[in-house]
Amino acid sequence: TNYLSSVNGINGQIKREFSSFDATGTLPPTFSKVFHALKTIPPTSVEAERAFSAAGLFAAVYMTEA
Repeated sequence: TNYLSSVNGINGQIKREFSSFDATGTLPPTFSKVFHALKTIPPTSVEAERAFSAAGLFAAVYMTEA
């Protein structure tokens, strides 16, 4: 139960941040942290491929649920 409530809380936070970004065009704090974390990964590394693939999958899943 704790896991599910944690997931629901995270989903709600993500939806609020997407709404904020859509409304203002500026990165909310969590998106800003993710953006800056992804910027630190060298673009030619295997880690980059994994990170960008995971980020793309995450965004695709979220957008189909929204």
